[in-house]
Amino acid sequence: MSEGRPSFWTTVPGVLTGLAALITALVAAGALFLGGDHDATGDAVVGSGAGDVSSAADGDRDPAPTSSGGSSAGLAPASPAGGRVAAGSVVRLLAGDYLDVDTGVQGGNGLTGSDLVWNNVLSLNGVRNAIVPAETDEAGCTAALRTRSDGVLSADRVSRGAVVCLTTDAGALVLASVAPPDVDGSLTLTLTVWR
Repeated sequence: MSEGRPSFWTTVPGVLTGLAALITALVAAGALFLGGDHDATGDAVVGSGAGDVSSAADGDRDPAPTSSGGSSAGLAPASPAGGRVAAGSVVRLLAGDYLDVDTGVQGGNGLTGSDLVWNNVLSLNGVRNAIVPAETDEAGCTAALRTRSDGVLSADRVSRGAVVCLTTDAGALVLASVAPPDVDGSLTLTLTVWR
């Protein structure tokens, strides 16, 4: 370095470069700390394990097949509206599968804290549960959960399709649209989660 010339790191471009490197490092560390498999849009990446959840675009729902065995389902992350919203997340449960919405874990053989269990009836294990007549919004779910708490969605009700609202152990509010079972007995749920 020659005398009289300032070091690169003491110039405006050097300070800006250092600041950009620091911000990049902090964002990367935060992403590693918070974890999760996310693509550039912030939606969950499909195929993170045996129990897949895909975040589908409006009107573009393609449920991914799953198999039994615990795995992280990876519900979609935070949205601009606040809270963790997984609008249009599709989950496919095989007979005997459970789903814990708070952790995103899905699999077979039950799980303490699971919110939904499919075994020819849909067991509603959330803190509060309500079968509602049609699709609704966050306010509609909240109102339904104030007036009722259901425990099971019967096989005949499941066979016609249904909509369920529930609250989880961690306080999330969930709207689950239940499609009639497939020919193989699997159940497809479209979830919206407000946290």
